[in-house]
Amino acid sequence: MPDTNKDIALEWRNAIENKLREEKRDEVIIPYSQVSLAFPGGLHPNSFDIQLIDSKSLQSWAKNLGWSVQPAPEVTHPTQKNMPWIHFTRIAQG
Repeated sequence: MPDTNKDIALEWRNAIENKLREEKRDEVIIPYSQVSLAFPGGLHPNSFDIQLIDSKSLQSWAKNLGWSVQPAPEVTHPTQKNMPWIHFTRIAQG
């Protein structure tokens, strides 16, 4: 059982990393709420329950795993436009 917010973030980060490593497709979309738990970046101005995403940490982490990331507004419900799902795209090896 995680003891601190840092432990919770590490658990979520490991869960997302496992999902990406097991993924056969070159694209994965993950809910903002899950990514924000893995990369907490402070209070979200539009939610008491969800944090902002630390984008720099997320970008660096994803790149080290061979993925790029960007928001996925095309699959995000209009009521969640300030918390778009996150689109992971595998970086081509070459």
